[in-house]
Amino acid sequence: MLPSRRTNRSDLDGCEGAQAQAALQSRLQTIAGIGRLVNSSLDRDQLLVEILRWCQSEIDAEASSIMMMDPDGQHLRFEVALGEKAQMLKDITVQVGRGIAGTAASTMQPVISQDVQHDERWNSDVAYAIDFPTRSILCVPMMLRDEIIGVIEIINKRSGPFTEYDVQLMQVIANQSALFLENARLYRALTERVDLADEQLRRTNERLEFEVARIATLVDQMADAVVATDGADCVVIFNDAAQRMFETPESRAHGRLVTTVLRHPELIGLFTMPLSPHGGSWESEITLDDTSGIVVRAHIALVEEPGHRAVGKCAVFTDISHLKQLDRMKMDLISFVSHELKNPISSLQGSCALLQSRLNIEDERTARLLEIAGRQSRRMQYLVQDFLDLARIEAGQELSLCLTEISDPRALIEGAISLCRGMVPDRPLTIEVAPETPAFCADRNKLEAVIINLVENAIKYSESQSPIAIRVHPVEDEVIISVEDRGFGIREEDLPKLFHSFRRVHDDSHGSVSGTGVGLYICRHIMQAHGGDITVESTWGEGSTFSLHLPLRCSLNSGEAQADG
Repeated sequence: MLPSRRTNRSDLDGCEGAQAQAALQSRLQTIAGIGRLVNSSLDRDQLLVEILRWCQSEIDAEASSIMMMDPDGQHLRFEVALGEKAQMLKDITVQVGRGIAGTAASTMQPVISQDVQHDERWNSDVAYAIDFPTRSILCVPMMLRDEIIGVIEIINKRSGPFTEYDVQLMQVIANQSALFLENARLYRALTERVDLADEQLRRTNERLEFEVARIATLVDQMADAVVATDGADCVVIFNDAAQRMFETPESRAHGRLVTTVLRHPELIGLFTMPLSPHGGSWESEITLDDTSGIVVRAHIALVEEPGHRAVGKCAVFTDISHLKQLDRMKMDLISFVSHELKNPISSLQGSCALLQSRLNIEDERTARLLEIAGRQSRRMQYLVQDFLDLARIEAGQELSLCLTEISDPRALIEGAISLCRGMVPDRPLTIEVAPETPAFCADRNKLEAVIINLVENAIKYSESQSPIAIRVHPVEDEVIISVEDRGFGIREEDLPKLFHSFRRVHDDSHGSVSGTGVGLYICRHIMQAHGGDITVESTWGEGSTFSLHLPLRCSLNSGEAQADG
């Protein structure tokens, strides 16, 4: 009998071992199945439902639910549920710390109640609200980084009481579910950001396409030729005007080296010259065809990215052939009129001088009129000479000088001032000549004309009683004649415009000031013909000082100079 009993006991242990092995295998399959679900493409709510179905099937329970923590951290709300009354749980919340689920949330530990009717933790409000008979409950917390985010609840196990294996299985599933929910939240946030970025990128691309199309249209419609290159000096923009100007279709220019597209030596030099030493841009006039007289004004500039990294060049070519032709016609007219006026003015000046010297004029008024006529004819002679000099300068000819040794600069200046007295007779004018000033060489008439121009400008651009000072002093190897006023001054941005032909600085606050706009332009050329220059220092509202720089090392060629009488 004993062997028989040992055999039965052995059979019983083998049966229990097989059952345990089968249960373990089932749990492992359940865990693997949950893992596959988490990594599946199911959406969030569908996946939570599938997880609950796995739990109910494995535990053999009548109902189950997942409750998530509210943002206030004080209540659990039913997220998904399975069972007969699942739909009735949608709007119900459970306070943390109350009931079986609330206790699991507050303690962050699994809670088992095998008989809820005799469990003081049991809160029957939910069961009564949905009229669902509850016998036993297993609640496990869903933890994420040591924080409670929800609770999984299994109700009424059919096959007996909840076991420790049930707790362990549900805890693994709860942890997997918590990770899934966090991943789903992050994925949803990332998706929203990606969608927002995609929308912003789409709108940006639309605006960029619109701007590119608009700029391309504007560039193509420009009357000026536009040629742009990339960092490798290949053409990226060649508008319609450029195609006409350089007689090259865009298809043969785009993508090719600019030096192979624009074959003119000066154009090639324009694109190959370094622009950084010139502030990133350069402007010049280029004659494309000497025969037809086609002249363009070229302006080229570096194209830079943020950070001042050059990525290409852009050049704009403006056809100024008609302007050059108008300039030639204008200068021809000025030259013609000046030549025609020179002889009558000389005759008028000579007649006035003859009348003053030979006639016995007792009438003071007549004498005064003759003096004014002589002075004004001389001023007209200087004005005509200005235009004749301008015509020579524009024609590229050098100004002819008749050099004279100037040993008494005060007499030269007083003679110039006498011709300006008619503008404002009582204007305070002072002359200061340094005693150590040596004799120097100059064309007396042209230097006098320059001084007259500067003094008249000082009178025009200052108040009627504002003083004017003319100073002469040597500095190293040159003599400086400066004309200083306390007038309106010149704005800093207007200073570069002063010495251009037919360019004047206007300011409406000072009213209209008469003038030709060529005086300072001619003055600079006269001074440069002497080997010197003219400079200006000015402060807006305080006055200006123009300085003539005359070199002392000036030789008197025979037949060109005479001693100052």
